[in-house]
Amino acid sequence: MKLGIKKLYLAITLLILAALTACQAIGGIDLNQVLLDNTTVSSAEGKQSVSWVLETDPNAELTAQERRGLELLGSGSLDIHTYKVQDENHASVKGSLTLGSKTIPWEMYMDEKQYSFKVEGHSKLITFPAEEAAELGTNGLERDKEFRDKIMSTLIRNLPNPKNTSFALNQKEVINGEEVNLTKISMDIKGSDLHEVLIDFAGNLLKDQNNIRSIISFFFESLEEADADAVREEVDAAMDEFHNFMSEFKEDMSNDDQMIYKILNNRHNSFKLEFGIDSAMKIRQNRMEMYYRIPKIPGEVDLPIRSVKIVSTSEMSKQNGAITPDQAAAGIQTMDAESITSPRTFIAQLDSKSALYDIMKNDLKLAQRNGEFYISDTDLSLPSEAYNAYGQPYVKKGSVMIGAKLLAEQMEYSFIWDAGNKKLTLKDNGRYIQLKVGSKSAVVNGKPAALPYAPHVINNVLYVPAKPVASALRTSLSIEDNEDFGTVILFTAE
Repeated sequence: MKLGIKKLYLAITLLILAALTACQAIGGIDLNQVLLDNTTVSSAEGKQSVSWVLETDPNAELTAQERRGLELLGSGSLDIHTYKVQDENHASVKGSLTLGSKTIPWEMYMDEKQYSFKVEGHSKLITFPAEEAAELGTNGLERDKEFRDKIMSTLIRNLPNPKNTSFALNQKEVINGEEVNLTKISMDIKGSDLHEVLIDFAGNLLKDQNNIRSIISFFFESLEEADADAVREEVDAAMDEFHNFMSEFKEDMSNDDQMIYKILNNRHNSFKLEFGIDSAMKIRQNRMEMYYRIPKIPGEVDLPIRSVKIVSTSEMSKQNGAITPDQAAAGIQTMDAESITSPRTFIAQLDSKSALYDIMKNDLKLAQRNGEFYISDTDLSLPSEAYNAYGQPYVKKGSVMIGAKLLAEQMEYSFIWDAGNKKLTLKDNGRYIQLKVGSKSAVVNGKPAALPYAPHVINNVLYVPAKPVASALRTSLSIEDNEDFGTVILFTAE
């Protein structure tokens, strides 16, 4: 990854942290301490929502499929209508995903044995065993939480105060049927102020050497069979890299010639946040709104998106109280997620009238199978020796011959080999073609058919004529010339 991209990712990460958790003492409330205290919440119930809008560039050069994808994903929301968390092993969530004008309701249930998902359009409860999490053991989970707490506490304590911060007392709200008085704390970071917030944040982290070293040491010490001397060397090296990287990041954020400065110091950008805190110093509400205008920088790649707007809201109640998660509907059939071998098999199980089916099959084309095969030989009369073991195609007097096994695997055809009679049957979506080694006659869906060349074996690889197979199984076939790869043979089917 290029250093410039790393810096952009770092800036975005710091920005989100600043937007979500910025501020220290405001209106008599130590917000950083409130945030730290709220990281210890182990049970709660509430709701959340994240929505987005992408403004696309009408002049962007896109394929029809790419434009359809952007139109589908250009606006939407992930809504959690209700969540109930009892502890780290027991929870329930009910929500929906909206893409454009289509909405997909879903549910999730979690216990110490498994994770279960129900999505509208599928008749069964899809289950994932929780064995991998259980294998960590209680001590592993506790240590992982301790590591996360170290990181969060260090980041939160180093967050700077945005310039435009205000508060309002005794704001009445109804949360989960309960009327509460909240102190509302609001922050507004303008695009022109953004780089200052990030510079201050990076500077604070550079000064906090002891906590940064503690986090890095904790990480290396948690590795299996960690040697004390080796850990010290790794920690010293990581500290040097952290200091050099953050110093360069801070310097570049102050230099208007650097790309990271040009990308983030944009007057159109805005980041707004509002917290609602009750008398017990618990965060009961928050709302975050982020608008980012993507600049056009000469010499850089122009993205097909002009701007991004993200809005998130949440409400929480009964923090650290007694919570009982919902249960899945009684009597519903279950299926193991491992039985879903591909998007195509999952789509086949969906109700064809459901929004999920429409999105996966028609909008995203996830049921579509594609196979690409390359011929780089100048002499196409025989298959390439380098590819022969895999059945790569070759051209025989104008007809493409391809390894049957390779084709079946790439296109997910059923492959049935009758060794005694040297017959091969390929099946797909209720259609089939039956071929015999050495014969130019075939059977297609019960009817005889002629082949341009007989199937034959070269170095233990069975080759079949591509066009008749594709036609029999309703697979489109095209041949293109590519400067880098030679002749490209494309198969497409649903």
